This record gives sequence, C-alpha cells and structure tokens, in this order.
Amino acid sequence: MLDNNIKISIITVCYNSIDTIENTLQSVLEQTYNNIEYIVIDGGSTDGTLDIIDKYKSRINYFISEPDSGMYNAMNKGIKLATGNFVYILNSDDTLYYESTLTDFVKSADNSFELFIGNLIFLETDGKKSLQEFDEVDKMSMYYFGLHQQAIFYNRKVFNKYGYLSEDYKLASDIIWLYDRIFFEKQNLKIKYLNQTFCNFKIGGRSNNEAHKQQSAKERSQIVQKYLNSFQMKIYELYKYKTYPVMHKYFRSIARNPKIAKPINKAARGFLRFIFGWKIYMVKD
Repeated sequence: MLDNNIKISIITVCYNSIDTIENTLQSVLEQTYNNIEYIVIDGGSTDGTLDIIDKYKSRINYFISEPDSGMYNAMNKGIKLATGNFVYILNSDDTLYYESTLTDFVKSADNSFELFIGNLIFLETDGKKSLQEFDEVDKMSMYYFGLHQQAIFYNRKVFNKYGYLSEDYKLASDIIWLYDRIFFEKQNLKIKYLNQTFCNFKIGGRSNNEAHKQQSAKERSQIVQKYLNSFQMKIYELYKYKTYPVMHKYFRSIARNPKIAKPINKAARGFLRFIFGWKIYMVKD
C-alpha cells in the first residue's frame, strides 16, 4: 500500500560534474512519487555544473554551492538539512533505476527499520551492465565486494542516534560508518533487505583515478588492521595480493554472467564468512 505521507529526502553532492549532473537531476525529478525533498550540495563548481543546476533550481528544495572539506562534509550538510522519514544519497554520476523506484520503495518502507538494503545495476566504463544483489552481506564481503551507499535507504533517525559520517576520511567514510555501527559497536541496527533495484551505479570517475584508488585502499586497510587478528590478516593478505588480482584479471567477464557468478560469489562469501564471521542479519520480504 502506498503511503503518500512518507517523505523521502534525496541528497546529491557534486563538484564539477557537468557531464553527468543533468541525468542525475532528471532521474529524481521524473519520479512518479511526489513527496520528495531534494537537496543538492555543490562544492563550488567552476565547469558549468551550476548552469545546469540552475535550470532545475525551482524544483530543488535546498541548494548550497560553497567550498567544502570533502564529499562527506558535503553529505553531512545535506543530512542535517533533511527532514524526510528516509534519506537516500545519490551521487552526481548515478541515476535512480527507473521512474517508479521511490514509489516501489515507499510501498515496502516500514519506520521500525533503520536501514533498507537493495540492489544496484553496475554500469562499467565499457558499457556492460550487471545486477549486484546485496541479499547476503558480511564484514569481509562488504570490504571486498562493497556495500555501496546507493544500495541503502537510511531511516533519518539513525544519524541522530548513531552519529554522522566521519569527515576524517576522503573516500571510505560510508563503509567505515557501516562497519562501526553494524559490526563493532554492536548497535544492533534493524535492517531489512528489499529485492528491489535502487540505482544505476556508474563504475569509474573518481574511483578510476590512481591517487583515489591508493587513498581508498589506505582507508579500507585501516578497517582490517583495526579489527582482524593475525590469522585473519594472513588470509586477508593472501586473498588481496594473490587471489583477487588473478580473479580480476582473468575472470572478470564471468562476473557479468549471473548464472555463473552467483554460485561462485555464494561460495566465496561462505568461505569469507567462515574465516571472518559476522554476517549482517537482516529481515527479508
């Protein structure tokens, strides 16, 4: 049943995103669900991004353009402005999956849950698409395979209850927030998995930049160094430096075939869970 009283706050942060921002804006403004609060936080773009945003400004609830200390500083500005029941963060090179994405989410939304996890379509730089399902997640598969922010709707109250995104990190703060809140502080968040696709997630951009790759790897390594014991570290290093590079180089095409990839991923996740434990427990429809 559709409850039109549920307000969804969508936050887009951007900086010099002239090539992609219009598609992102349109994907939000063309939604069939109407009770949307759209917040756009720009970091002071100089490439024409602001001219594109200006075309849609009358339909954007809050717009800020000013220098910031990084994307998580910008996201926190948006989160603090949000007044919706649920918050969704949509990057400036991604788009909502289709026009009824928010309508379908609201039909399944339940205020008693604090996080809703769904699926993504990965759009690779060569044009290939693949469906990524996050129906089973544990701490190490989340590290290796990612639990992307675009796969999550947050209940607005979680930020008041558990704190905002750390601004000490440049690229991995959302992952670290999840690790700390779900696994290590034992907060017992109430999480529900929805077999719905939320977003077309573009692989590339900032993450393809070598400096950003190194920074992301550095920040993610802080997670495992903080929480893994010596045996787990040895397995982690074997996987990271020996196994994963071979899989990525020679078997990446297999990952695009769900009939082959799904059982392989399930076996890999089972192994990682056996070694590292701590599966995310969530309710499923």
